[in-house]
Amino acid sequence: MLAREHDVSAVEAEIWAFLHDEDGVAPELPQRMAGECHRLARLAGSRACGVVSCSETAERMLAQQETKGLEALYSLVETPGGGITNGADLAVRLEEAIKERQPLLVLFPASSIANDIAARLAARLDRPLLGTAVDIEWEHDAPVIRREVYGNRAHQIVKPSTPPPWLATVAVGVLEENTVAASDTEITCLATAAEPVQEMLEGRRRLPASELDLVDADIVLSVGRGISSNAVLEQVHRLAELLDAAVGGSREAVFSGLVPRERQIGASGKWIAPRIYVALGISGSTYHLMGIRDAKHVLSINTDATAPMVGRAKTNIVASIDDIVPQVIAALEKDK
Repeated sequence: MLAREHDVSAVEAEIWAFLHDEDGVAPELPQRMAGECHRLARLAGSRACGVVSCSETAERMLAQQETKGLEALYSLVETPGGGITNGADLAVRLEEAIKERQPLLVLFPASSIANDIAARLAARLDRPLLGTAVDIEWEHDAPVIRREVYGNRAHQIVKPSTPPPWLATVAVGVLEENTVAASDTEITCLATAAEPVQEMLEGRRRLPASELDLVDADIVLSVGRGISSNAVLEQVHRLAELLDAAVGGSREAVFSGLVPRERQIGASGKWIAPRIYVALGISGSTYHLMGIRDAKHVLSINTDATAPMVGRAKTNIVASIDDIVPQVIAALEKDK
């Protein structure tokens, strides 16, 4: 628990944004997070502040104008490293800084590294983690979080019932370009001094594609009513293993018991954007096509050359799945 309750009279109320570029993978993230922090701080009547791991990072971001809209930029340690070797260390240092400065809200981008740090910090502070927000407003002295639910078909409104500090992650895709004019930003080193956290990796496990959520899969094989038997379905799953692909299906496939409800693709199921989508015996209703509109490469195998899926696919094979799938499996197994 926090050592003390939030007291806005003790420290001027602040909203923080954790600035991190995912180790160079997302260089635009810091300036977008700074812009979002500035927007919320204006709504809340608070100071917009950024927090980074070390003073060198703070100076670099300031020089590159990645902190526009922030009144202050806090660094957790003076020098690079400085005892911070992993996400657990960062969470401990952030906890110390938050207890000292008592910000109202700390924002994190909903990215892989920041999500890990935010979750650890929430556990240490005994606070809920509000994520992944697609919009945040400020009402009655507290944030109001809007996030997507039911496969992005509805929004849920969440407001914290606990006292500050509040922690929230923001969907990276909704962060807008920072158009705030450049201004003076003060850099302050908080010189946190927590002991490094010792972690031990006990092992790694590669999650099979068959267990992946369809939304996360790179390759998806999708079955429809053109699957003639359980034997053919078993072959599809074997093909998925060889391709490291996930298996989903149309609404008709769910009704036929070929795939479970949570693996239905379409307007009333999952909206997916895989690199490769293979439609096996799927005619392609309007609702199904809506669910794959963001798929990069679509391949259709169907005996009906007039099916709507043929018009959506870049590559079409007009043939029986019973003939094609075994041939592909044999070719892949031969190459192994």
